[in-house]
Amino acid sequence: MNHGKSLASYCVKDLILLTILGVAIEFALSKFCYLVIGVITPASYITLLVAFIAVTRWGLYGLITVPFLVLGTVLGGMTVSEVPFVSEVYKFSSNWQYYISIVFGFSAFVVNALLYKIKGTGKIIANTLIMILILIIDYALFNIVQFISYRLLTSHNLFEGASTIYQYTNGNGETVNVDINSYAEKGFVYNLVSLAILFIGFLIFRSQGVICNVKERLIYEEKNRELDKIDRETFGIPEEDISNGEKNEDEAIEGDSNGESVEVESEKKRDE
Repeated sequence: MNHGKSLASYCVKDLILLTILGVAIEFALSKFCYLVIGVITPASYITLLVAFIAVTRWGLYGLITVPFLVLGTVLGGMTVSEVPFVSEVYKFSSNWQYYISIVFGFSAFVVNALLYKIKGTGKIIANTLIMILILIIDYALFNIVQFISYRLLTSHNLFEGASTIYQYTNGNGETVNVDINSYAEKGFVYNLVSLAILFIGFLIFRSQGVICNVKERLIYEEKNRELDKIDRETFGIPEEDISNGEKNEDEAIEGDSNGESVEVESEKKRDE
């Protein structure tokens, strides 16, 4: 019972930490992407990676982070002042469908959670080729579901998009008309930055042991501790003797090295 409570507590803390980090980074990227690459599109740059990590570590519970991560994207986009119509694309009042469509898009990670449960997270994560295929499928499903959801929520027609015109005055004093619905849909197609971040982040965090099923890892570590305990009980070796034995080995190695240095010095003296 205590193990269940501690695991649940760790799950909550881990998901909160992932959410806070993801929201902060996503907010900053949505805000400053225009300054970095000169272009800004409605896209979830870091959210795909963070949601992937959360689902891998905690299964379907990881999807709890999604609405908050997407909120970071939307709030960051609303603060963009370099391109006036971009903030309009992100506004809840004029384009709330965008937020909802991204949340629906992350239903793609349900497939990941089911695969992990059927095949085992460790086996899947360890196979790089399979993981590359899964990441591509995640990205494709995310964009497809997001696009379909957005179109149905805005125009109620899968084959025809809605049109919401936003007017603003550019630096030359000219009036510019932008269809914010069409612009939002382009973000679903050209959201390649998030795919690159997903690939690179996966490789980095897998090497650090971050991408794993936490419950499976804890069970594995607990089994190893039990096996070590059985070995000690079977062979009658207390933990103190093991630690003392390791110390004696270290001392013996140091003694051998000191002996070798003394022999070398005595040989030098005889040569002289």
